[in-house]
Amino acid sequence: MIIKFQGGLGNQMFQYALYRKLQYLGKEVYADIYTYLDGKEKKEFELYKFGINLRLAEKRYCERLSGISSNYIKKIRYMLFPVHTYLKETDLYYKKDIFDKLNLYLNGYWQSEKYFFDIREVLIDEFKFPSMESELGEKYKNEILFTNSVSIHIRLGDYLDHPDIYGGICTRDYYYRAIEYIKKQIVNAHFYVFSNDIIAAKDMFQGTEFTFIECENIRQQGLRDLELMSLCKHNIIANSSYSWWGAWLNENREKCVIAPRKWLNDIKVEDIWCQGWTVI
Repeated sequence: MIIKFQGGLGNQMFQYALYRKLQYLGKEVYADIYTYLDGKEKKEFELYKFGINLRLAEKRYCERLSGISSNYIKKIRYMLFPVHTYLKETDLYYKKDIFDKLNLYLNGYWQSEKYFFDIREVLIDEFKFPSMESELGEKYKNEILFTNSVSIHIRLGDYLDHPDIYGGICTRDYYYRAIEYIKKQIVNAHFYVFSNDIIAAKDMFQGTEFTFIECENIRQQGLRDLELMSLCKHNIIANSSYSWWGAWLNENREKCVIAPRKWLNDIKVEDIWCQGWTVI
């Protein structure tokens, strides 16, 4: 089995979770990360920051498998590489049958806890964050641990470039309704706002109940913010795999997680939400 890794940190974590589940089932699994190594992927490959090591597939083989587009090329591929079946995910439904198959090249995102819920403890142990390197990060961490902390993730930046896919979902109204819901459930809730455009995010909320998480080092922001989100007692997430993982890694058994009812505009999604989450 070969899993193609693609996208940002949240997507990489979903792909790794499936990778580990297949290993758990005793399958021989390899990773294709060559779009990162060759500079073709805009995002940084960040799993190594967890100390994770992947077993890499042969580059030449991956290139030939992932280059399939037409029926003619598929026929040639089957002649040259009859061992692996190329499977591209075209929707975000849970596909249980992939566990019953052998020798797949998996090109997708696999965004559902159903793929790996039974190895949760394994993943919790492996997605361990390195030591916080900044004083500001430690300050945020201590505040979060000793308050009724609620993370709010606002995905701006790159999402604004694709309004046809992400637009009109996590609106101001969504966040305001999520905040009101939390306030009815949680006494003295304090909200920690995370965003890839914190200046724009500051225009959305006012008051002493909000703390905006500033970044000292942009290269450390992804992992640092994800850790802080996971330490919050409750979470309001965006339609983003990144804040999805912030909520999933939250080990508070009484956590309240708010998620948007719609995830994408162009693809129907059914299995992204976890049991116990509140969808609005």
